[in-house]
Amino acid sequence: GLGVDPDPNRFRYQVLLEGIPFREMHKYSLGEINRVLVEQPKPCDRCETTGVDQQKGEFSPIKPLAGIVRIGAARWIRPDNDKKVHIVGENWLPKGSTYIRVGDTFTYTKLRKEPLVFEETKR
Repeated sequence: GLGVDPDPNRFRYQVLLEGIPFREMHKYSLGEINRVLVEQPKPCDRCETTGVDQQKGEFSPIKPLAGIVRIGAARWIRPDNDKKVHIVGENWLPKGSTYIRVGDTFTYTKLRKEPLVFEETKR
C-alpha cells in the first residue's frame, strides 16, 4: 500500500529507484548506470505473485497493488493485446555488466519513441 516501503519478498525488484515522480520512469526507453547503458523495452505487468507470501506459498491478506488502485492510477493498455494492466516497474536489459550499490545514480538518457498509452483515470 501507499506509505509503506516496497517488500522485496513480493516484488522481487533488482533495482529500486528513489527520487522520481510516480510513473516518470515509463517515459523513457534508455538510461545509464555506472557507464552501462540500460534499455527499457517495456513495463512490467504486475501479477498474482505480489499477493503471495513467498515464505509460506500462501495468498496474503496484504494486497501490494491496493495502493495503486486506491489512488485511481490508470492502467497501461498493452499494445500487443489491448489488455489493461497495472504497472509499477520496467523490464531492464543492461548492455554490459556492473555492480550496482546503494547510492549509485541512474540517469535516463532517451525518451520512448511511442509514449505508453494509459486508460482514462477513474477520478
